[in-house]
Amino acid sequence: MGPWLVTQNDEQFSVPSLAELREMAEKGRLSGGDMVQPPGASEWMYAVEIPELAGVLNDTLATADDDLDYKRRGGAGVITIIATVALLAILASAIGAIVVFTQMVNTDPGAIVGEGGLAENEMLVTADGATLRAEADGSSSVVTPIDKDSRLEMLMKRGDWYRARTRLGQEGWIEVTQVIPAYRLAGGEMERELDPVYNPDDYVFVSNANWLQLDRANTQLTVFRFQLENESQYPMTDLVLLVTIKDGNGAELERLEVAVDGIIPAGERSFVGTLHPDPSGDDPEAAPQLLTAVSFQMLAEDDPDLQLRYSDGVEVEMTAEEFTAASIHILEVRADRPE
Repeated sequence: MGPWLVTQNDEQFSVPSLAELREMAEKGRLSGGDMVQPPGASEWMYAVEIPELAGVLNDTLATADDDLDYKRRGGAGVITIIATVALLAILASAIGAIVVFTQMVNTDPGAIVGEGGLAENEMLVTADGATLRAEADGSSSVVTPIDKDSRLEMLMKRGDWYRARTRLGQEGWIEVTQVIPAYRLAGGEMERELDPVYNPDDYVFVSNANWLQLDRANTQLTVFRFQLENESQYPMTDLVLLVTIKDGNGAELERLEVAVDGIIPAGERSFVGTLHPDPSGDDPEAAPQLLTAVSFQMLAEDDPDLQLRYSDGVEVEMTAEEFTAASIHILEVRADRPE
């Protein structure tokens, strides 16, 4: 009898036996809303649908959906409270140094706060010893040191880093903890409108993720299936996903960045699939295109033959062998905001 597969949020892992799965449920490490695939099966079931687990999980079934929603957002309520306290502390420091952050300016449509103040795409450096780095990585080389209370133009976000530009035109990456975006100083409706633009990864989530090795002769060819959910008021595009592969002990084996074309409409969700090259076309050896199902359906309306070359899921050629767990996270995404 093979292992059981379990999907929790955006991570999948294996459990050797039903007894161990039941033990997880008894210890509260498995909820009724988690997805489970029995050995040898191709379909997924809710954990509470497994008779041997139902008795243990019945007490928690009523809150399974809420629990999953909470975990998917990383405990959004707690994070919001902490972030608010931190923001107030930063504002107190910033106002002490720059008195222009006391009123809104209506004469300049590009300004959010202050006399001739910050534009919506600017940030104020709040940390001592801040730096711009060559890559979105704390160990990468320093492009230039940045003084506290300096202004930076915000270009994009990648994980916990902003791509920024100084007034002298120097570009690099700065940690989100070292700056405060100007739109957050505005608060209210303006902050709610602009947050998905400058923090889009907080509004796009991976759900129902699972993986399967397609070809026994090529054990590294793996297909990942998942949905992308967009909870913002803007269509989202230019996605880059981070796939992390682990062994049975939880040790990281490999990281892969996967670019996905197409859009996720505002407030909607979409699967992701693979569009293979036309074997009779000019470049039959071209790399497959990863495309949201929503965008693929738009293309297929004009060319129904594309259906023959489109498959559900993202096919990835792995280099790590004997991996037993994989997770998918949003690394980059862009809000398609109307001009």
